[in-house]
Amino acid sequence: MDELVFPEVLTILDYDIGVILGNALDNAVEACGRLREEEPEADCFIRLCSFLEGEMFLLEIRNRFDGKVITREGREFPETRKGDGESHGIGLANIKRTCEKYHGAVEWTAREGVFTLSVMLRNAAG
Repeated sequence: MDELVFPEVLTILDYDIGVILGNALDNAVEACGRLREEEPEADCFIRLCSFLEGEMFLLEIRNRFDGKVITREGREFPETRKGDGESHGIGLANIKRTCEKYHGAVEWTAREGVFTLSVMLRNAAG
């Protein structure tokens, strides 16, 4: 079941949750919109789920996309497909920096038309 829940005690700042969700959802909405332009009858979705495992807060954002990912050797994240690459394409890097602030990590996969972003943050004082 896809469920977005937050622990009773969340030591991660609201602002940082906003950075993660804002960037991830912006990318997901854009990807679904691009897919709908190419395939108007496509089954588009954006799913969010989260859970707490010990001190680690995990957040996953999954969405349909057109299956096209532009990667460049030596780059950790896919390239932006927006026309103005100078002003865009920093969302995943911002998510990564936020994760590192909480001794966490970010991973992504793109398989069979589904992009999955997995975020892990340490939810503990100190």
